[in-house]
Amino acid sequence: MQRKRHWKMTRETQKNRIDQLQQETITLNAQLKQALGDRTGVEQTLSEQVGNYRQLLQQEQERTFELSQKVSEQQREVMELRHKESALESKQEQLEVAETRFRNENANIRKQVNDLESELHLAVEQGRKALSDMRSSQMQVSSLERQVETLQDQLHAYEKAKMNAPEKTSRETELQHQLNEVKNVHQIQEADLQAATEREKGLRQTVQKYNSQLNDATLAQTLAEDKVGALNRRVATLQSQIETLRTEQDQNSQQESNQLAQVNNKLTVLRQQLTEAERRTSVA
Repeated sequence: MQRKRHWKMTRETQKNRIDQLQQETITLNAQLKQALGDRTGVEQTLSEQVGNYRQLLQQEQERTFELSQKVSEQQREVMELRHKESALESKQEQLEVAETRFRNENANIRKQVNDLESELHLAVEQGRKALSDMRSSQMQVSSLERQVETLQDQLHAYEKAKMNAPEKTSRETELQHQLNEVKNVHQIQEADLQAATEREKGLRQTVQKYNSQLNDATLAQTLAEDKVGALNRRVATLQSQIETLRTEQDQNSQQESNQLAQVNNKLTVLRQQLTEAERRTSVA
């Protein structure tokens, strides 16, 4: 009887234990299903995140490639700008050499102008002196002509009186001698006057020649100064262009550096995020 009772109690205990295990099994199955569902969701989320990160990474890589091409294009433009800058500097050196040559030529022209002005002043003074000498000679000739006329009048009077006197008087002889002397002096003065006139004519031609040379030299000086001014303006323009090119080159280099730094930072962040997502996926 006791054995039967013990067996019965054992059976009930086993039944209760089975029921408990079954209940635990149901609970564990439910928890397993929930865990599997959570894992699926996490895997799907992580997969989506990985896909998004890969897409972003691909986009950034494409953008990096575009920026690399842009950088290459900008580097090519920089090389062209440097080539232009070198050409402009060479042009500037040539212009400086030309400016120096023009300045030397201008200095020579100024010296020629000064020399011509000195010669012209000297010629003018000589002309004035010759004109004064000619006027003095003209006054002397006029005085001698008046003396000749006076002596001729006296000679005519003596010749008229001579018709009544068969022999020459000493007064007539003296007047004839004075008349001859006055004629000789008159001829000398006429020759001096003719020589002075010729000298004046030559001096006038010399003055005209110096004036023409002075005008040519002044015109050449003006043209040289205009060329120097144009060269100075050209040099200033080239210097401004060089400064502009240097400023653009510096700005482009700074912009390229900033863009590359931003892209590198983004790529680093994306790689970190992708690594973290892959790690979480592998852990899950």
